Amino acid sequence: MSASKSRPLFPPGLNEGSVGGAVDTLHMILDAFGFGEGLVADLEYGKTTTQRVADLQRWLGVEADGQFGPTTRAALTAKTNFNVDKIEWAPQNSMTMWVNSNSEEMGAWPQAEA
Repeated sequence: MSASKSRPLFPPGLNEGSVGGAVDTLHMILDAFGFGEGLVADLEYGKTTTQRVADLQRWLGVEADGQFGPTTRAALTAKTNFNVDKIEWAPQNSMTMWVNSNSEEMGAWPQAEA
């Protein structure tokens, strides 16, 4: 994937009121790690997303402020080897998809225990 055909997906931080594709992908990430309950694919970072990010943060052992920023991202990478900074929007066959360049190294994502 060349740099000219892809771009980083995530802004430095997402929080309540953020909208767009990065929020939708955050919802998918939360769901993949077991924190997707009640989320709606509406591209909006609302109260439920804030609560689910706070749940993720507690699982990661960082301050549960509900904001998906640098501290949460670093903790997610440290605990799971999933690096959101490696996710890119990449055109492929007239479709947009997200990929993680560490996918071969990640193996199965750990699920949070209830």
